[in-house]
Amino acid sequence: MKRPLLLLTGVLIFLIPVGKQAMNPHPGNTSSELFDKIRGIIEARLGGEEISCRAFYETTYPLRACYGWKGQTRDFISRFNREISSIATIGGWREDYAVCGSFFALKESPDRTFGVSIAPKVAHPDLESDDSLREFDLLVTLTVDQ
Repeated sequence: MKRPLLLLTGVLIFLIPVGKQAMNPHPGNTSSELFDKIRGIIEARLGGEEISCRAFYETTYPLRACYGWKGQTRDFISRFNREISSIATIGGWREDYAVCGSFFALKESPDRTFGVSIAPKVAHPDLESDDSLREFDLLVTLTVDQ
């Protein structure tokens, strides 16, 4: 029988299974592997070019990647949904202040989640003036839940 080990870190509480069966029940679905898989989709299949997130976010997060993308928001969403639909459920895209975002969960392991946000440069003067986005129309951000 697995016994949970309670680990307190600040205000966050994590339950970690201990014992013989503490192995990941879904090999290949760790947060890091999921991060690498989605990054590969954005880069290789959609043509996103990775750029530094430092200019856009005050805090660093180990499983966050930022991309410049040429094209329209709706085109990215359509292509991304097509690429991801076989492995993840799509939470539905929402728009707020011209930024679109959606959450996703892996079909075979729904506890593995990630989010994607898309900010068009023309709607945000701070993005318009950033050198790393000079060649691009959109800032696409991927964040994988740890």
